[in-house]
Amino acid sequence: GMDRLWSLITIAVLVACDPVVLQDEDFEKLIAGDDGVYTAEDPRNFKGKEATHEPSIKVDQDQFEVTVNHASVTKKHMVTHIVIMNEKRQIMARADLQDGEKASLRVPVEIMNESATVTPYAFCNLHGWWKGKTIDVPKVDTWNDDKAEL
Repeated sequence: GMDRLWSLITIAVLVACDPVVLQDEDFEKLIAGDDGVYTAEDPRNFKGKEATHEPSIKVDQDQFEVTVNHASVTKKHMVTHIVIMNEKRQIMARADLQDGEKASLRVPVEIMNESATVTPYAFCNLHGWWKGKTIDVPKVDTWNDDKAEL
């Protein structure tokens, strides 16, 4: 019961370097705002970790690609989640990564066509949520018959 919960919380506090496993409410907290989120401009106590933790997003042909230059991919230290959020703070895409997986996410641009902008976020199980630079969603012409004939 509660006792067990408190002992777990105490353990979590004592072993601060243990990897964090995100729960659904952690995603809800992220949707609610950027409290506690690190950025390259404001890395706070993790200064020096920007280059290996800040996610970047770009358009590659008809896909958004998010990458994080995070070398470590072991359970003890890795990027476990990448999300793409739009300007309404809706999570439009999410990758849940397994150990050994490179920190990246690719999704079709067209799933964002109701959104104006997209922002990448990455979660490192030792160094928390990091936010990358926001980019505009390219306006994709909807496929039409004229094109099909070319």
